[in-house]
Amino acid sequence: MTAEAEPKFRRIRRSASQANLESRHQGREGRMLENSLRTPPQGREGYSLTHGLHPYPARFHPNLPRTILKWLAQEHRDRPPRLCDPFMGGGTLLVESLCRGWEVTGNDINPIAALVARERCRGRLPKHAVMVWNALEFLQNEVERRRRDKIRVEHPHLSMLKTHYQPHIFAEMLQWSDCLEQLYPGPDRDTLRFVFSSLVGKFSRRIEEGNDGEKKEKGNFPRGAFSLWMQRKTREVLERQQDLSRRLPDPKMRPQIWQQDARELSLPQGCDPFDCLITSPPYPGTYDYLDHHRLRLRWLHFSIQELALKEIGTRRQHSAAQWKEVFRTCMLKMRQVTVSGGHCFLVLGDWVDQGHKTDALEYVEKYADSVGWAVEGAASVRRPVYEEQLKEDFGESGRWEHLIWLRNQVQARPSSPIPTEEEEE
Repeated sequence: MTAEAEPKFRRIRRSASQANLESRHQGREGRMLENSLRTPPQGREGYSLTHGLHPYPARFHPNLPRTILKWLAQEHRDRPPRLCDPFMGGGTLLVESLCRGWEVTGNDINPIAALVARERCRGRLPKHAVMVWNALEFLQNEVERRRRDKIRVEHPHLSMLKTHYQPHIFAEMLQWSDCLEQLYPGPDRDTLRFVFSSLVGKFSRRIEEGNDGEKKEKGNFPRGAFSLWMQRKTREVLERQQDLSRRLPDPKMRPQIWQQDARELSLPQGCDPFDCLITSPPYPGTYDYLDHHRLRLRWLHFSIQELALKEIGTRRQHSAAQWKEVFRTCMLKMRQVTVSGGHCFLVLGDWVDQGHKTDALEYVEKYADSVGWAVEGAASVRRPVYEEQLKEDFGESGRWEHLIWLRNQVQARPSSPIPTEEEEE
């Protein structure tokens, strides 16, 4: 049964303290979908384990995958479902899946996403945490020695990076960055690079926008502040990773991490199709992840060329009209890696196209069937809008975020489990 066959949304007023002005649902399992999408009253307490260790824009609240996974456990009593997030970002689904002992794959073209997701999913034993802390202390002593000896450090993006920091903070970060690169590649180095990455934005001069939409200018930092925060953050990361290790049914279990272009998503040889996708693809003009992570990419020596060319839904290069074909291609590829009858839980928010609001749920209902997906149900939550121009563009109805349940309605062919695009046409 599709969402169109169901009655209109049931409206339920919610507290604004939950950042939900009102919510509604339709179709099968509408109540479950609504409960998944709503932000729980506990707020930051929901970001337990490793979820809040590194900033990442537009991430799921852990309540969303947690609620869906609980429902999936009832649907798949014979065996755990194989899960995938084709736009994993910081890896919230991956952490929640590992806590159930379920096999999970994450995909994202952004190398920062891969760094963050791997560390958030890393359960660490106390003896291994000591090794990371020893490496941190070694680096801190080396940074202090270099400062005393006035050792000069080069960086390929030095001219660009130094404009974003106070001079003494930049000099300190430059030494840390260079020392990190000298460490032997491995889990200890990866974790400390993750910690460094988490602090890149905190110490920059960029004016940040708070949750209330107000621009906030950062204060000045004293000398030695970055080293102090490397200590504080590393301690927090190691404590959270040890907590995660105690929660995991199998502490050695790790997610599969892919870095494919979602428009070319495909299963590696020997990999079975997924039972369920839970994801939130970028939608037109909402974020430029390249711009958001530019400083991190430069500090950590990641190439930005592929991300600059292949990031989708960006403000800088993709119009809403172009998004239509991008969306269709992504949804087609996502269905091709999913079993017949498999699930897809899709999070999309409304967007503005040339000053006019586009309802994301109506958009999906219009195009899903053309690429083999059937809409089974949906839930929506009204989100606050702070910018005056956007308030005007979205109008009285406001901006809504939608969680849409899709089913793969294309039967797999015995000779070809994953139909080609030519076959589907």
